[in-house]
Amino acid sequence: MGNAMKIMFIIDHFGNGGAERVVSLLTDETVRLGHETYVVVNFDERQYELNPGIHYVVTECRHNQSALRKMDRLLSLRRTIRQVKPDAIFSFGYFMNLYSIAACLGLRGRRLIISERTDPNSEPGSAAMRRLRNLIYRGCDLLVCQTDDARDYFAAALRKKAVVIPNPIKAGLPRRDPARVSRTIVNACRLEDQKTLPLLIDAFQEVHARYPEYSLVIYGDGTRREQLERQIDALGLQDCVSLPGFQRGLHELMKDCALFASSSDYEGISNSMLEAMGMGMPVVCTDCPIGGASMVIRNGENGLLTPVGDRAALRDAVLRLIEHPQEAETLGKNALQVNEQFAVSRIVKAWLDLC
Repeated sequence: MGNAMKIMFIIDHFGNGGAERVVSLLTDETVRLGHETYVVVNFDERQYELNPGIHYVVTECRHNQSALRKMDRLLSLRRTIRQVKPDAIFSFGYFMNLYSIAACLGLRGRRLIISERTDPNSEPGSAAMRRLRNLIYRGCDLLVCQTDDARDYFAAALRKKAVVIPNPIKAGLPRRDPARVSRTIVNACRLEDQKTLPLLIDAFQEVHARYPEYSLVIYGDGTRREQLERQIDALGLQDCVSLPGFQRGLHELMKDCALFASSSDYEGISNSMLEAMGMGMPVVCTDCPIGGASMVIRNGENGLLTPVGDRAALRDAVLRLIEHPQEAETLGKNALQVNEQFAVSRIVKAWLDLC
């Protein structure tokens, strides 16, 4: 990669998800490096801050009917690509990948690099849609996957176009102060089925029964909030389990918590897990597909891995860190290495080398 380029990032919206987090970090760095950077979204929803040097475009939509609305957005995306004439397009998420491939049909002079952000075995949920996705994906120039397992899911023809680039970690994260550690277990994620938060709450109930001074805080928003609130009420945990929603200044809120715990059924690479480790926090995560946790965590050295869906193992791992504070501190200190391994500058260079 030599001279400054025009780079376009395409994503559905800027809510509080992991893909949005990654795009916010990548675009901040591409602007800093002097590249003319565009972000194109379907919906003007912004919960992450964007660099003011970014050209931010919302696709036009004049219809309420679903099919016409989708066609409107597709044509608007195509017009934007033709007007901007980007050197490279980076698309995020399977739905927007399909849009981007369709919008680029017949257009020359651009390099379309799509990015799979989760477990391709699990999303989309329909087997027919997964087959269609795999077929349409052949229309890209390159496919970026977060892990080797994600790349290996695809057929040989697509694997030849696939590269593995992990998520970046935000620079300058605050450091955990062992002298100020609270008795709070923390997670930060979308409140959705794949995060399996009922399992985490059930495991915490047993931890709380033994150590009533501990609390659980789960930051984030999503469609399962009411279900989780009902579970918390039914278990009588209203005073020790809270769902504060999406919070700005999250790292300052998290950094001195006792530990980070994740119960996901599947993930790409969890940004909140990476950032917890980057602050020096001990972490407990399910060893879930598509291999992101095990790619980062060396079990017993810089974090703890537990089997997917195993409430007792999750409970025991949390108890282990509570009852062995020196081990918890050692895991947290070893976790700090992710700051160098997944530095934004290193990850952005890997992306730009694809252009």
